[in-house]
Amino acid sequence: ARRPLRRRSQPATMPASRPHPSPPRGPPLDTRVPSPGADETASVNGVYLQDDMALAKSLQLSVGARYDRYDYTDILGQRYQSSGASPSASLSYAPIEMLTLRLSHAQALRGVGIIEPYLKQYQDNAAQIEPEKARTTQFSTIFAQGPWNATATVYDQDISNYIGYDDFRQNMGDVTVKG
Repeated sequence: ARRPLRRRSQPATMPASRPHPSPPRGPPLDTRVPSPGADETASVNGVYLQDDMALAKSLQLSVGARYDRYDYTDILGQRYQSSGASPSASLSYAPIEMLTLRLSHAQALRGVGIIEPYLKQYQDNAAQIEPEKARTTQFSTIFAQGPWNATATVYDQDISNYIGYDDFRQNMGDVTVKG
């Protein structure tokens, strides 16, 4: 027989022969139980502008900016709101027709959003979650001739306030990704 799974916020009963589990790390979990039929709501509104400028025959500058506003309410009624700008710029140089070299930098904001559907019934949100902020710098080499294309990219990305899952969904700290 299959047992129904419980939300993490509901206390579990332990047989007397087992030791009591250690308390969860971080802030205490919210022990409120959602009302029947409760669900999450979220909205993201954004505006984006970009301009591509030819600086010379083989040199192009692209600049852009995006402004987003996030509004999210989880199944326990906790509300998370954030907004911010995400600027970007890139410089592309094509020394020959089939080769392009591109250097780009971008900043991004990602607010709190809906929990993955397969985690929703098991994972609660921390009472306070800050939006993620990322900075990405990358260099790409793009080769294109006829039907053949190849791209090689190296990048460095720093994410502050990374949102992840542990005992509950929360800010996990800063992350650096290089590739």
